[in-house]
Amino acid sequence: MKTYLKILILSFLIGFSLEISQEEDLLKNIINTTVTAYSEFDGCNNPGCLMANNKKAHIGAIACPRTIKLGTKVQVYGQVYICSDRMNKRYTNRFDIFTGYGKEAHKKAMDFGIRKTTVLLLD
Repeated sequence: MKTYLKILILSFLIGFSLEISQEEDLLKNIINTTVTAYSEFDGCNNPGCLMANNKKAHIGAIACPRTIKLGTKVQVYGQVYICSDRMNKRYTNRFDIFTGYGKEAHKKAMDFGIRKTTVLLLD
């Protein structure tokens, strides 16, 4: 019953109805995980703040576990992000949202904290 309820809620959140086989496929794309946030002050460890995809860090980017392909779109709290960076090898089940540059972005990352939530892999 819990699984069916999750499917119904996710169907509602992403705005479409699903067939049973599609619902089962959707469940494979749900990850219960930890999500954190970072800014240039605490996450840019190289000149130019380059991410694993060799592009400059930007809003809409997220660091993903190494098991998820770079370029994959994920949904966290209704917002879509692109896996553009990698988590440290020790974090096998964590995502890290880039909040931007400057003191305000750093405060936003610190205020975000460490959260347990569900991440939806979109592709």
